[in-house]
Amino acid sequence: MRAERIVRERDIQHELGTYNALLGGPGELGCTLLIEIDDPLVRAVRLTEWYDLPEHLYVVIPIGVTIRATFDESQRGDGRLSSVQYLKFPVKGVPPVAVGVDHAQLRAETALTLEQVDALATDLA
Repeated sequence: MRAERIVRERDIQHELGTYNALLGGPGELGCTLLIEIDDPLVRAVRLTEWYDLPEHLYVVIPIGVTIRATFDESQRGDGRLSSVQYLKFPVKGVPPVAVGVDHAQLRAETALTLEQVDALATDLA
C-alpha cells in the first residue's frame, strides 16, 4: 500500500481482495512466477513460444508424486503469455521437495533445501 500510495479504504480493500485471491486455499501452495527477459523483442517472442508454459510447471511431493500448477487463464491472451503468472499447486498440505518445468523449450527440476521444505511446511500448516 505504501509503494503504490493507496490510502482510501475502498482501494485498500480492493487490493486486499485481489491479492488474497492469489493465495492458495487450505492445503494449497500459491506462488508467483515472473518471467524476466530484459530485451523487449526477445521477451515478445518467448512469451508467444511459451504460451503453454503454465501447463508444464509442477512440484514434486516426498512420495514422488508430481503435482501440476493451476493458473488463471486470463493471464494469457492474443496468443501470448503474461510475464507474471499466479500459480497454485494443490499439494493437500504436503510441502514439495522439488519444483520443475517440462516444457518442450524449457526443462529443469530443482530440489528444495531442507530449510525451504520446512518453511513451506510451516506456511501450509
